[in-house]
Amino acid sequence: MVTQTLYLVKKSEKLIEEFMDSKLGDRHSPSKPATPNTSDKNSIKPDSKTTTTEKTGQPQQNEKSFKDLLFQLFKNDFPRSPAWLLFYLLISVLQVYFSLGKCFVCLKVARGETPKISDLFSQGRNLLAGIIAGLILFVGIWLGFLLLIIPGVLLMLACYLTPWFIVDQNMSPIRAIGQSISATRGSRGRLFLYWLTIVASLFVTCCCFPVSFILGIVFLVGNAHIYLALNGETVVSGQTENEA
Repeated sequence: MVTQTLYLVKKSEKLIEEFMDSKLGDRHSPSKPATPNTSDKNSIKPDSKTTTTEKTGQPQQNEKSFKDLLFQLFKNDFPRSPAWLLFYLLISVLQVYFSLGKCFVCLKVARGETPKISDLFSQGRNLLAGIIAGLILFVGIWLGFLLLIIPGVLLMLACYLTPWFIVDQNMSPIRAIGQSISATRGSRGRLFLYWLTIVASLFVTCCCFPVSFILGIVFLVGNAHIYLALNGETVVSGQTENEA
């Protein structure tokens, strides 16, 4: 998987370079000869498919469109077989499943409870809700990023706690998204700074896997504490204020 991803990245870079070279080459190419007068009935219209020039006699490079670039990138490398599509679908479902399990484990740690290994596999009942919520947020955030990026960032911050409401309170996808929007209202600026801290820390420690792994766990538990704080719960001596 990693080898195929690196291959796609290298090929995309090569195609983008060819695409830019074709653009620059068309910009600096010599001007085309004037077309004959169309009013003359005996004039012969040049063939639009001709790719040679009078001066050089070399084939003229056709301008590549961005659509052609994408087609060249994916026509041979994108897995279109049912087996590959089923494999990617299975990986996506497992990723959602274990993400919900990690949220449940981190909530137990944040509340002072002792998690078990079986807790990581305890979110089968919320799997469908997690998948639906993930699809809704993916489409919404993607459209938001198309609209000058800022709406996508705002939507991402507003829905930051959606999986935590699904895991902790077994909410439906729509209700969890709405509850996350309500809970994060007034705190999205601090959530943005916290998110920047996560990105910067993981970027700095990306060369050292043990450190980045430990930081990832710390930030996951931090997300659980943020959820408890914005949901009105405060951990006191291993139990929440509501339980006390």
